[in-house]
Amino acid sequence: MSVASNTHVSTDTKTTGTAAAATTPTPPPSTTTTSTSKPVAAPNSKDWGTAYQILPYLYLAGVKVAHNAAQLQQLGITHICNVTCDDPSPAGAYKTEFSVLEVAVDDVPEQDMTRAFQLSFEFIDGVRAKYESGTATAATGGGDAKAAAAGTTSPTQPKCLVHCSAGISRSASCVIHFILRSKLQPSLTAAYEHVKKCKPNIEPQPSFMSQLSAVEFTLTGKRTLDVQEYAIGLLTGTLGINTAKAREILVKNKWDYKASMAAAYNAVALAAASN
Repeated sequence: MSVASNTHVSTDTKTTGTAAAATTPTPPPSTTTTSTSKPVAAPNSKDWGTAYQILPYLYLAGVKVAHNAAQLQQLGITHICNVTCDDPSPAGAYKTEFSVLEVAVDDVPEQDMTRAFQLSFEFIDGVRAKYESGTATAATGGGDAKAAAAGTTSPTQPKCLVHCSAGISRSASCVIHFILRSKLQPSLTAAYEHVKKCKPNIEPQPSFMSQLSAVEFTLTGKRTLDVQEYAIGLLTGTLGINTAKAREILVKNKWDYKASMAAAYNAVALAAASN
């Protein structure tokens, strides 16, 4: 694969896992207008090697796809947005063959997503603008603009891959934010449901959904997703526990989803052991 000389590479554009707020964002009150749909158990939550098309120019996946040069070339990926702390983009030629944005994000309840949302939005929106204007980019995996113009490599419409480790929480949240802020869907609920329809195993942290709810309120003056019910739905859908038990566990763990999930797993294990 030849190396493109005209790509812009964003390096050291990172935010740490420290949050602007010291505590987990408080879920909106249950009086919000909510969707009747609820999260369901991921059909294949470990499917990290598949890229899911969300929009004509936007794909969502886990880090495994970002490390697969042949798969990236087949998809026509020209831009990669990496929102992880522990899975850096491949070194070497990778960064000269694609336009890369790296934003360090921890998949923890206290993570402030403000910077990640802003940077990923600008990056994806740049791809959208080029795609919609019909601007051709040197083919994925090689060739500069002059070579493409000379016909020595095939130009392609720009496409962006957004990934975290599994493509389930951090990157999914950034993609939902892009759709919401771009007004490609009328509400947070609709944006979430669109992404989940395309990639059924997304499970954004409830605290990330709470931050997205705040974005929605800023944009529209409304909140269409009840984050408490969303978190309860994740526990009931994933582990099959009843709603009352899920709420009890979440309240006990101060709505910390990861801690609640661990507690729920333990409760399920203990119940199975006693039978």
